[in-house]
Amino acid sequence: MKTIRKFLLLLALFALSGGCESNIDLELDEYEAKIVVEGYMISGQTARVHLMRNIGFFSSLDLTNYDDFIVEDAVVVVTDGLVRDTCTFEAAPGYLPPVAYFGSELIAQENRRYDLEVYVDGQVLTASTYVPKVNPLDSLWWKPDDVHLETGDS
Repeated sequence: MKTIRKFLLLLALFALSGGCESNIDLELDEYEAKIVVEGYMISGQTARVHLMRNIGFFSSLDLTNYDDFIVEDAVVVVTDGLVRDTCTFEAAPGYLPPVAYFGSELIAQENRRYDLEVYVDGQVLTASTYVPKVNPLDSLWWKPDDVHLETGDS
């Protein structure tokens, strides 16, 4: 009988504690507008750089205001120390955002360092990257597991 009372008391305690709610007031810092830079240098290809403006945490982003966040008026330069490649703003189908700044002269090579300069809104944003040597695969194989062999699925 004592076991049943303990069980019911424990069950009531869980039921009461599970239904509690409390409101949490978050005090977020004031939104500060910044430029978001995402760039790629892949061996054998030219540079691709996406520029966008950030948005507030509770701001809405949809297809009607997407253009408000894309940066179209920047000067984007990629250099290897010898060649300076000024990128052009073009459509980039298949990517998000669907536009980017593309290089045309400087093709990335392995074991080289590349610097990025972005001139926008009176600011100069800089970054560097290094394209490492690609290690090719020396072998590639697979082995089906026993479960799939029984079902004929390989």
